[in-house]
Amino acid sequence: MKNTKFVIIIVVCVCVILGGYYYLTNRNNAKEEENITLTEIQELTTKNLDKNFPATPREVVKLYNRIITCFYNDEYTDDELYDLGDQARKLFDDELLENNPRDEYFKNLKEDISEYHDKNKTIASSAVDSSNDVEYKEVDGDDCAYVGEYPLPVCSVCSVKSVGASLRLRGRSLLLRRNSHRIHRIHRSLLLRRNSHRFHGFTQM
Repeated sequence: MKNTKFVIIIVVCVCVILGGYYYLTNRNNAKEEENITLTEIQELTTKNLDKNFPATPREVVKLYNRIITCFYNDEYTDDELYDLGDQARKLFDDELLENNPRDEYFKNLKEDISEYHDKNKTIASSAVDSSNDVEYKEVDGDDCAYVGEYPLPVCSVCSVKSVGASLRLRGRSLLLRRNSHRIHRIHRSLLLRRNSHRFHGFTQM
């Protein structure tokens, strides 16, 4: 009987020790994870856009601008460049993807980035239209949204013909088309025409 009690006490003590060790180990790991800060590139490339796509046209453009800024301002590996580019392409609609095959897209993108760096330029900032300024219209039977950017970052502009054409302009609007899942994706880029200090129209690129 005494031996049985002794064994039970030993087992209980071992369980308490193991439980305490497990608790402390997991708590320390959790603290370490909390202290880990992802870089902007890591944050962008680990976003699951298949499950958490931006909810509004404005949020799509804001995310696209973050990716563009990384293209031209940050240092990264070839793998990170391709990961960033693939994330950007997830923001494009089917027609834009069809007109800009992946290999061509990256070829043009690399050329643009190289040219940009050769001139020692960086993107200071880029602003996006407020929610109230986003313009919703029907275009060729499709529900679309125009979202303006001021100023335009120097980047590969998404056009129907060539996503790699470098433009150095002060403003553009991205036309986003809503698909059957009610998600807006980038369809094409439009230049903003000025009249004095007001934008009054669009020119397709």
